[in-house]
Amino acid sequence: MSKCNETGERIQVIANILNYCLLYRERTSVIENIGIDPEQVNYCLGYLFRRGFIQIGVLIYKTREKGRSLLEMYYNIMQECLQYHKNMVKEIRENYVSSFEQEPNILKLPALEAF
Repeated sequence: MSKCNETGERIQVIANILNYCLLYRERTSVIENIGIDPEQVNYCLGYLFRRGFIQIGVLIYKTREKGRSLLEMYYNIMQECLQYHKNMVKEIRENYVSSFEQEPNILKLPALEAF
C-alpha cells in the first residue's frame, strides 16, 4: 500500500472504509465520505477486495465478515492504546506533577551515578 503515506494513516483509512461500508455503499459515496485523494481510496478498496475484506457488487461495496473482524481488532487495539495513554498521563501526574507542586522550584530528576 505504498500510495498511502504512513502506516498509521493506512490503518486509519482502511478502518474508515470498512466502517463506512458496513452498509452497502456506492464507490462514489465511499470516495466522497472517506476524505482523502480518490486515487488512494480506489487503491485501498482494491487492496481490501483482493484480501477478502470487502465484497463488490455493481459499483457497490460492502464489508464482509472478515472485514468486520479486522475492524473489531482495530477498535480493540485503539482502545488499548487509549487506555495505555490514560495510564501514562495518570502516572506522570502522580509522580512528577505532585512532587513539583510540593517543591515548585526543584525539578526532581533521578540521581546520576558517579563516574
